[in-house]
Amino acid sequence: MKRTSLILLIILTLALLLETFSLAWVSDNGLSSIINVSGSVHKNYFAYGKGTKDEPYGIDNPVQLYYFSWLQYLGFFNNTDNDGDGYLDSFYFELADYIKDGELDMTGYKLPPIGTTKNPFIGNFDGNGFKIKNLTITNPALDSDGYAYAGLFAVTEGTDKDNQNTIKNLTIENVTISTTGH
Repeated sequence: MKRTSLILLIILTLALLLETFSLAWVSDNGLSSIINVSGSVHKNYFAYGKGTKDEPYGIDNPVQLYYFSWLQYLGFFNNTDNDGDGYLDSFYFELADYIKDGELDMTGYKLPPIGTTKNPFIGNFDGNGFKIKNLTITNPALDSDGYAYAGLFAVTEGTDKDNQNTIKNLTIENVTISTTGH
């Protein structure tokens, strides 16, 4: 009996530790201003790419779209001015051209909106003619202006040096959006 209890305690402790570590990257903890996303982000969160116009970050599965939405929500793509021109760098993203059946099925995932008033999406997203389906967007928090914005791309802003961003070639099907506020 003691041995069974000890084994159960060890398993529960390991499960708790694993869950804590797997969610740790979602927490900002004030580090977003010192993290340079141009390093190894693509190795961990995207299929390929460097986030540039010629080598966009590639998204080829639901987990990567989930990562992208959370990284943007936390502002990781709103902190870089690598060329020192006084403008935030604009990152490029795309749905990979080898997505099975041309559809990214997001069943079972809840994403925050991409872009908030604090961290607007200033990048470029090319869906490459593919479809994102069974999408659930949730935004229970109010933005700094008192509104709760919702949508896959909720707040966009052209604050890069070209004062533009682009979202193109994308179909969205069967979307559920929930928010609080006004």
